[in-house]
Amino acid sequence: MALIDRVPGDLNLYIGGMFTLRRRDALQQANITHVLSVLRLPLDQALFEPFQHMQVEVDDTEDENLLEHFSATNKFIQDGLDGGGGVLVHCAMGKSRSATCVIAYLMQKHNISPSEALAHVRQARSICEPNEGFMKQLELYGQMNQPDDVETSPVYQRWVYQREIELSRACGQAPEAEKIRFEDEHVTDQSAALELRCRKCRSVEPPLASHSTSSPGPLPRLDGSALTDIGVR
Repeated sequence: MALIDRVPGDLNLYIGGMFTLRRRDALQQANITHVLSVLRLPLDQALFEPFQHMQVEVDDTEDENLLEHFSATNKFIQDGLDGGGGVLVHCAMGKSRSATCVIAYLMQKHNISPSEALAHVRQARSICEPNEGFMKQLELYGQMNQPDDVETSPVYQRWVYQREIELSRACGQAPEAEKIRFEDEHVTDQSAALELRCRKCRSVEPPLASHSTSSPGPLPRLDGSALTDIGVR
């Protein structure tokens, strides 16, 4: 296995580990112009001076969210290839994180499954093996049909919601409100009136007034009088 491995096909796309960056002659021969680093480590910036460089700071753990970065990593790879140069994707060992990003790119580029893309990458680098969490994220990416903008996908949003609930449960804390999405939540005009019906005759009642910071007025009784001594909680 070479220290710089080219993904089979007509793409000038390479995958490797940290040591690949030390092989300047090999990188030059491969016409590498863009380097994508997928790891959370301090990097010697001198290694990247000749290249367009992007770093995605993630750990190789099953609960790491790499899926949210696929839109950006795919674009970076495509921009490098469109410019006529070569693209190197690397992590620490060239096994899990870098493989996941290359697989995501191939899935979108060729509309193939995660297993097909992984088999393709393994032809170049046999040790490639995304961790179980990353493989599940790749499967989810396939279910989403590899969108250009991952974070706007309802499938992704439900997945993030479920992750937040599970994490909060494990920590014994309530989930953060801004991260919660309810199943009946729709992207509609928030100012639309709420339709109310009488429980007895089912006739439509006047809509509720919009929320206001001012104090509410007295509540009406069924007989037309007002409740003035009961506050609204």
